This record gives sequence, C-alpha cells and structure tokens, in this order.
Amino acid sequence: MGQVEFGKLVSQRMDQVGISQRRLASRLGELSDGSLFDSTSIRTIREGQRRLNHELVNRLIEILSMDPDEAWAASGLLPPGVTAEELRQLRSFRQTAVAADEIPLMRRYPLGVAA
Repeated sequence: MGQVEFGKLVSQRMDQVGISQRRLASRLGELSDGSLFDSTSIRTIREGQRRLNHELVNRLIEILSMDPDEAWAASGLLPPGVTAEELRQLRSFRQTAVAADEIPLMRRYPLGVAA
C-alpha cells in the first residue's frame, strides 16, 4: 500500500462524486507546509507519483468524503494518533479471530452455552 494505491482510491472517489482535478485543487488550497495545488498536482496524486503526508491525506478524506479506514490503509501512513503498538495489537487480535473461526463451533462453546 502507498502512493499508487491511494492514488487509485482518490481517482475512483473523484469519479464517484464528479469532481474535476481543477476543482479538487481549489478545495485543497494551501497546506501548512506551503504546498499549493493545481490540476497537475492532483494528477500526480492520482497517478501515485506524489509523496503523501498526513495533512494531505486527511484533507482529501474530508473533501472527497472518503472512508477514513480505507484511505489511511491505502496511503500506507498511520492515521494521526495511531501508534505502531496499536497496529500490532490489532494484527494480533485479527490473527486470534481468524484462528477462532477455524475451530469448529461445537468445540468453541461448551454444551448448554448459546453462541
């Protein structure tokens, strides 16, 4: 996941909401680092050629009404406030859940206990 995957997601969402590169650039405006956007800048995002940062991803999520979880995952960046330890805990939880799904239902619950 990273720039290319995020760019595809931005392109899809732009098509869904019917926003042009020029209009999106206008809505993005200027970021805190002084980055200004024009239609060429948006094209580089869509093609996965622009380096992503938290502010840019967050602004695109807001402007395009993107699913935040999907967008952050595609960007390859951690959402603000999420730590690597929290991601490790989530990964561990998922692995446990997958392992539990592989255990037959009869063995997961003792007799007389409803699922």
